Amino acid sequence: MKKQLTHSILVIIGAISFISCSQGPAKDAKEKTDETTSNLTGMYHYANNGDTIRLNLQVSDNNEVHGQLLFALYEKDRTDGSLKGIIKDSLLLAEYSFSSEGVISERQVAFKFQNGAALPGYGNMEELDGKLVFSNIDSLHFDEQFALHK
Repeated sequence: MKKQLTHSILVIIGAISFISCSQGPAKDAKEKTDETTSNLTGMYHYANNGDTIRLNLQVSDNNEVHGQLLFALYEKDRTDGSLKGIIKDSLLLAEYSFSSEGVISERQVAFKFQNGAALPGYGNMEELDGKLVFSNIDSLHFDEQFALHK
């Protein structure tokens, strides 16, 4: 009888564990993804040695991004403008429309979100329909030296 009771208890505990494991993580993972994406809205800033980079983002429920971006690097032309893009797997790819020295230009920008910071992406670019775009998204380098913090 004691053996049967112990076996029944183990079966019940196993069933409860199985149900918890099969339902819990999927829900938690979805909630974590949604929370992470929604937490990306805000102002990110880098300032050091006369260099300033400022990224102001508004992220929608479908991961579309609108915002403002400023590059004011020491002894370089300042660029200031708007961006529009999408976030997928912690990577923002956006079209950046900016003004520099009175000229309006467009180019693609990338930021990787990691450990609460936005890391600017760098890589080879090519001109496509009058805009500079990354030649290969998979080969981008993300520079922690210029990490923008919220």
